[in-house]
This record gives sequence, structure tokens and C-alpha cells, in this order.
Amino acid sequence: MTGAVGSDAARALEALRWQWGDGYDIGLDGGQWRYRRRDGLGGRETADDPGELGAAIADDCAFRRVRRVPS
Repeated sequence: MTGAVGSDAARALEALRWQWGDGYDIGLDGGQWRYRRRDGLGGRETADDPGELGAAIADDCAFRRVRRVPS
């Protein structure tokens, strides 16, 4: 996450990471919401708001389940 983030955005980011963070690297950069699969498949995807990002992640996960990569 880059720069200061408002409390609503911070809460949305925390919620997305709580729900999807095991399988996805999720962030907010300069007002652009983004995710990347942790298993290395696919590329970086972006959205204009957290709801759109969450829906995109859910669609991606439904299409191809993310295998958890051990740390």
C-alpha cells in the first residue's frame, strides 16, 4: 500500500486481505485496487474500487482455485 489511505479504504483492504490474502497479494496503489495470485498463475489485475476487486477475485478463484504456496 502506497501513501496515506483513508479509514474506509483501510478497512476494505483489511477485509479483502482477511478473506483472500492466503491466495492473493492484495493492495491499493495510488487509488488503484490490485491483486496478484500467490501461485504465480496469471498477472496483476486491477479494479477501481474494493467491491469490484472482491468480485474479480471471487470470479478468478471460481474459475481456477488458487493453490496455497507455503511460506
